[in-house]
Amino acid sequence: MGKQETTKNQQDPNKSGFEHPDLYMGETGASVSLTSFMTAVVVFFIGLLITGSPDLQVRLRIPLLFLFLSGLGFLYSTLIYANASGEVARLRQNEFRKQMSSGNITSEFLGVYCLVFAIPIIVLGYSPDKVLAILLLPINVVGFFLYHVLGYSILERYVKGAIFYLIIFVLIGFHILSFYTFYIEKMLLYYTFSFIFLAMIIALFIFSMRKREER
Repeated sequence: MGKQETTKNQQDPNKSGFEHPDLYMGETGASVSLTSFMTAVVVFFIGLLITGSPDLQVRLRIPLLFLFLSGLGFLYSTLIYANASGEVARLRQNEFRKQMSSGNITSEFLGVYCLVFAIPIIVLGYSPDKVLAILLLPINVVGFFLYHVLGYSILERYVKGAIFYLIIFVLIGFHILSFYTFYIEKMLLYYTFSFIFLAMIIALFIFSMRKREER
């Protein structure tokens, strides 16, 4: 009997470690609920913007691009989390962890980052109250900074030390520059800073996907 169990474990080393599979199913369920809700929220905002005037849509094409990326990020992370629940049912722990990590990376870098950094510029371009957008910018920056330095971010699992803080400050810096150049109507600089910022997010996404979480 013992020899048969050993042979079975050697054939499928993933099937181990699920002492309480209901807890893992609960984790995937909570993740699916959150990301599916955020997908609906982002799609709602996209719907509001694309039904506006053509001039407004052209003016807000970069924030709209960020919103589309955010919605796709939340959508695909929802699918990944849902697939991870199947790995729990099959007791494949390694595949479960891999898919949960992929879902976390997708929802954070594509979903959260793109949404968070699009909001102040959308308010600036959509609302006639410019003061509201200016007040929202520091609130957004402080929230993003605290989320990372207090240890809640996915980024901290993949990058440590001084590089971690450097990435945060560079992202915040390009966000502020994008907002400022949009505010003063320097559109060439605005597009330049926005695409550099987007390239950094995609680079972080790819880097994290290729790197295991640091324990």
